[in-house]
Amino acid sequence: MLTEPSHTARNAPRRQWIFEAWDAVILVMVALSLVLILFDSFYRYTPLPWLLNLIWPALDHQAHWLSDHASQIDVWFLTAFWIDIIAGWLVAIAQHRYHRWFFYPFVHWYDVLGSLPITNFRWFRILRVIGLMVRLQKSGCVDFTQWRFFLFFQKYYNIVMEEISDRVAVKLLTTVQDDIRHDGDIGTSIKESVIEPQRVQLSEQIATRAAALINEVRTHTSTNVEGYLVDSTRKVLENNANIRMLKSLPLGKQLSNTLESAMIDVLTQLLRETNKGLDSAEFTSSVERIVGHCVSDVLAHPTLDEGQFETMMVDTLEMLKARVEKKRWKTLYDDL
Repeated sequence: MLTEPSHTARNAPRRQWIFEAWDAVILVMVALSLVLILFDSFYRYTPLPWLLNLIWPALDHQAHWLSDHASQIDVWFLTAFWIDIIAGWLVAIAQHRYHRWFFYPFVHWYDVLGSLPITNFRWFRILRVIGLMVRLQKSGCVDFTQWRFFLFFQKYYNIVMEEISDRVAVKLLTTVQDDIRHDGDIGTSIKESVIEPQRVQLSEQIATRAAALINEVRTHTSTNVEGYLVDSTRKVLENNANIRMLKSLPLGKQLSNTLESAMIDVLTQLLRETNKGLDSAEFTSSVERIVGHCVSDVLAHPTLDEGQFETMMVDTLEMLKARVEKKRWKTLYDDL
């Protein structure tokens, strides 16, 4: 029982190598069959026979024989392809790769169609080549991304796709700009369709952030505020004429000091109680109520009219169009 897993583990890389080698063989056979199909098409429908007969008659004789027997040769390729499909189907069933056992031909539909003896379906083998290359790339058997042909194709593919996507994006943004210019109540539509349904949640979020900001400021400044109140109270009492008169009386200095201490204690206690109140649910609900009124007032009486809002939207979209129209591929490929 203990040797079975290790035996399976030792055989797993070997089986994987066999699968990868078989995929490579099938890839080569598919490529050869496509070359044969391409050659047969050129030989039948282009002046290639005349040109070969003119330049090299012996080669033309061999090419003529190959074109005449292309269908018979393709049967051998089809046999190998159907063996690959059936073997892959059985492996998928054994490994429970798909939800149902009959899913394999539907998932690999291009393999099935390309393996049918129908002339118009033979070009589906190109998809099979791509699928096999992707499979070999994922397994790490080969790295097509470093091939010069792949890099060349990827470069121009990225350029073409960027140009197409940029043109589509600019066209869409221009269409949106035209809609905004011709729609006189875009601001009202946004307010009613976007902001108004989320007004309560928006007010709650703003209130929560405002309360958190107030508490954060209070936490960092409460000590400074308390010191400021104490110093201010002492200065006010020192500059007060009645307090100075009280100090000139017998026991007046003690009374003035007691009064000063009492006032400082009252103000300090009031400040601390106020700070505690900022943590209460009543304070949070008050902030939410105030923010709710402010949001409702802004929605009811916006500071921007429809024309100003439309101009701002159009200018924003124009800025986005300018960013989209930048040719990023020119910075990636300096050799162009």
